[in-house]
Amino acid sequence: MGHLNELQDKYATMGFTVLAVTNETREKVDDFVEKQKATHPIVIESSDSMKLFGGSGFPSSFLIAPDGKIAWSGHPGGVPENLIEELLTKAELFPDLPKKLASIRNQMQKGKLNDAQKALAKQKEGGKLSREDATWADKLQGWLDWNRESVTRRAAKAVEAGDFYGAWQAYVTTAKNWKGADFAKEAGAKAKELLADKTKKVEIDAGKKLAKIVKKIGAASPKKAMKLLKPMTSKKYAETTAGKQAAGMIEGYQRELDALR
Repeated sequence: MGHLNELQDKYATMGFTVLAVTNETREKVDDFVEKQKATHPIVIESSDSMKLFGGSGFPSSFLIAPDGKIAWSGHPGGVPENLIEELLTKAELFPDLPKKLASIRNQMQKGKLNDAQKALAKQKEGGKLSREDATWADKLQGWLDWNRESVTRRAAKAVEAGDFYGAWQAYVTTAKNWKGADFAKEAGAKAKELLADKTKKVEIDAGKKLAKIVKKIGAASPKKAMKLLKPMTSKKYAETTAGKQAAGMIEGYQRELDALR
């Protein structure tokens, strides 16, 4: 379960939350927190979330996309970080906005962040915003700054860690969402540089392949999920970051099967 703490720490500022749900007693939950050093929220329920979500064994994890749909399910030890990062690019961290800023929010929803930045700057420079509107404008500016800096930082950390698919994905996301900005052009160039390196391209191809497989898995049975993941253990991908993640997911599904016997 320490892996869940790591995910919470790594992605919390980007809008990701680990929420554990159980129907056990408070005493058992407190004991779990003490032993596992859990840092994420834990909810004690009286209903049966497992049945509602279609879980097939204990423990089970579910990745909920920004649109509320289940994007992945499986053992907690196999939660795919590539998919988490992909889903976070679609997350909205801001509520409905005042009428004067509504069009900017629409641009942000469509991923046109550079256009949103320009429109926001024009609104602020116009000096016609009310105090409330100006407060929201500052919050929007903070979100835009955070998005630009966090994605750029994530790309740099990914390169340093040898996660070239994660870096490529971050660069491509920046180039697309901030199209027209100088740093977006630089991000696009860096994405192409990664693809030009044969070794890094294999890592990127593996990441793309795993992302597609994970989408197909959905709430599939452990056996079907393992079958879909098997190509990732081939000689071509086994030593890649995505290949190792797939291997971890397969182990998780195998544990589910063993628990059901």
